[in-house]
Amino acid sequence: MSEQSPVALQATLDSLSAHIAIIDSEGTIIAVNSAWRRFAGNNGFCGADCGLGANYLLVCQQATGADAEEAPLVAQGIREVLAGTRDEFYLEYPCHSPEELRWFSLRATRFWTDDDNAPARVVVSHENISARKLAELRLREEVDVTETLYHVGQVVAGELDLVKVIQVVTEAAVDLCNAGFGCFMPVPGSELGLPSVLNNNPDSFDENALLELIEQKFDTFAHKHSLLSSRFDKSLSDDDLRERLSEQNVAAWLMAPVITRSGERMGVLFIASLHKKALGKSSERIVSGLAGQAALALENARLYERARREQIAAAQSEQRYRFVTEMMPQIVWVTRPDGYHEYYNSRWYDYTGQTEGHSMGEGWANPLHPDDVERSQRRWEHSLQTGELYEIEYRFRRFDGIYRWFLGRAAPQRDENGRIMRWFGTCTDIDDQKRSETERVAALEREARARQDAESANRLKDEFLAIVSHELRTPLTPIMGWVEMLRDSDTEAAFRYQAYDVIERNARAQSQIINDLLDVSRIITGKMRLDTRVLDLNRVLFSAIQTCESAALAKGVQVVRELPGEPTLMTGDADRLQQVAWNLISNAIKFTPRGGRVTVRLERVESALQFCVEDTGAGIDSDFVPYVFERFRQADSTPTRRHGGLGLGLSIVRHLVEQHGGEVSVTSKGRNNGSTFYVRLPIAPVIPLGDESEWHHEEMPKAARVPHDALKGLMILVVDDEADAREVLSQMLRRFGARVETAASVAFALERLKHNVPDVLVSDIGMPGGDGYSLVRRMRELSPDAGGRVPALALTAYARAEDRARALGSGFGAYLAKPVSPDQLVATLKALAKPK
Repeated sequence: MSEQSPVALQATLDSLSAHIAIIDSEGTIIAVNSAWRRFAGNNGFCGADCGLGANYLLVCQQATGADAEEAPLVAQGIREVLAGTRDEFYLEYPCHSPEELRWFSLRATRFWTDDDNAPARVVVSHENISARKLAELRLREEVDVTETLYHVGQVVAGELDLVKVIQVVTEAAVDLCNAGFGCFMPVPGSELGLPSVLNNNPDSFDENALLELIEQKFDTFAHKHSLLSSRFDKSLSDDDLRERLSEQNVAAWLMAPVITRSGERMGVLFIASLHKKALGKSSERIVSGLAGQAALALENARLYERARREQIAAAQSEQRYRFVTEMMPQIVWVTRPDGYHEYYNSRWYDYTGQTEGHSMGEGWANPLHPDDVERSQRRWEHSLQTGELYEIEYRFRRFDGIYRWFLGRAAPQRDENGRIMRWFGTCTDIDDQKRSETERVAALEREARARQDAESANRLKDEFLAIVSHELRTPLTPIMGWVEMLRDSDTEAAFRYQAYDVIERNARAQSQIINDLLDVSRIITGKMRLDTRVLDLNRVLFSAIQTCESAALAKGVQVVRELPGEPTLMTGDADRLQQVAWNLISNAIKFTPRGGRVTVRLERVESALQFCVEDTGAGIDSDFVPYVFERFRQADSTPTRRHGGLGLGLSIVRHLVEQHGGEVSVTSKGRNNGSTFYVRLPIAPVIPLGDESEWHHEEMPKAARVPHDALKGLMILVVDDEADAREVLSQMLRRFGARVETAASVAFALERLKHNVPDVLVSDIGMPGGDGYSLVRRMRELSPDAGGRVPALALTAYARAEDRARALGSGFGAYLAKPVSPDQLVATLKALAKPK
């Protein structure tokens, strides 16, 4: 870099409008531009040569002003840029002064040089973004005001009662501006009558005195535009008014004239507050907008009232009536008592483009939307027959072919005897309001559809899990069956036993995966149920440790028990708690290297039982600890990870513990420093006493090896569409002395029953062309001699609780989920049937 480079760099920095500083790797400011100096000088930060030589990171850490909350974020972001862990840091933050509202953006980027070995530098750039932020604030205010006025406009647009219109507008002005007093003062002597008043502070504001003052000073208030007290005070006009308002405790006030579109002044809308700064430009916009709404609503209501009086007053001429209707912004029409249209104002012709000849009589229906014709005619006929007010929303075609929504209203004019002389009606354009309503309804419909889609997706997910369970479990039955048969053979070579062990071990691991998937499905759908009884948690843990000891021994991991000698009673589901303990212990063994240690400890902590599983294994990174119990989350999910699994076990643990009203947590000192899982379970205040055997975990005892002639004398019909499963099941049953016939479908099985009635039926559930449920139902329809009472066993890969309930409810006498051990199968068959 040449000697002129620093000068050129400084000149470049000074040419930029942003406030820029360059920071070295230690956070020290080594260069600033002129904009930075000016900003620092204007804000009283000129010490240490406007920051040169100061440590910017230290300044951020010690900040105590308005930006103290953002300063640590800035320091951390700059450190990350210096460290190279992020390319850029950006932050927008407020920095308001007593005189004005200000916002700034801060951007920190790495300063690169040609020398790769040069120390890190960061360019910090401040920019004033106050203009954009203020514009956003103003826009939000405008939107809020517009929406407010729109909603108030909807209320008063269709109101024809003058008193109600001015009362609604007065109350809205007071409420929306948080004022203490408000009134609508009509022009003296007008037809609007008395003023409307809302006084929220009667102890502070003298209502009668204020009304008298406003009426006396009406000409002062009667400007063409709104008038705010702050501007009025600066003009120094009418000291008497200012003094008298002050005497009435009015610290701030606001006035807006109510002027129709034709320029007629109908009155003034006035609000007052006890607080000097309570009313500002936002309040002025609201009150002015309300005054406009009031003018429109009052004008419509007044014109309607005039029209009604003109209809009643027979002395008024038709020419005068038509003049009034032509002045109305709405479409106006008149019919005879029978409904024949004999008059439209010019708004009708201007809008529809029709001629007078085409509009008379029933010509009004020509520009009506085809979908609205029948409905509007039916409603019109009803009003003609009953004399009731006619009101309907329908669409009229404009002269250019575009349809717009209108609110149609009509009222009858009656003579002194109550007979209808004619109907007077109006059509008001409400298309803009209607479109807004349609958009809102559409949004609600979209939300409902989205909710239905989510519910449907949830159901599909459960069905998918059930199908996955079936497809994974089906091949496990032949695998387990052949393993048992091959082990019983005397001709097997020793090395084959090792292969069979691998097959069996993987088959059981696959079954565990399926169980985890089904548990997750039950958790998500809220179908996980607990069988709560009195249990001894000590024995539950002891049983879980025994289950895992063989795996620990094979891996060379020591399992240490620290369990109390006496029973530790609680209420819960023993099977599910053993599942929790087994999951935590097996995980600890899996992640602990050979020679390591796993400790299981149970103790009473306050009013709860707490057991922990502590290991000396791989440990958990602190960043991952918060996500340990989330579904499908694993600390290492790369293709080269050392340990398998779906990441479901710990999420199931958390759910089961929480179902028991307990808590589960984990601590770890980091990678390779082991981890400790804590499970805390509440103790019921009262535990019913009974036989001590009820406290024990009801674990299925390991059956003794079944004799080869255990099924001798039984004839069994096996029904399964899978040839491999059918074959291995048949061979297995024959080895235990049974006579076996097979069928590959429901139809074939029923055909077999015609020739030979078995002692027991063993059937799969999911089969093409007819399932196991239909087979049992049709079999139960047969006579006893034809096999109608043959006991049936459902042997299926559908392993949900609802699948078991459906099988037993369909006529099966027993239910077993694949894969099943030969001992369990034989024991179930012996219980179902007796030999002939």
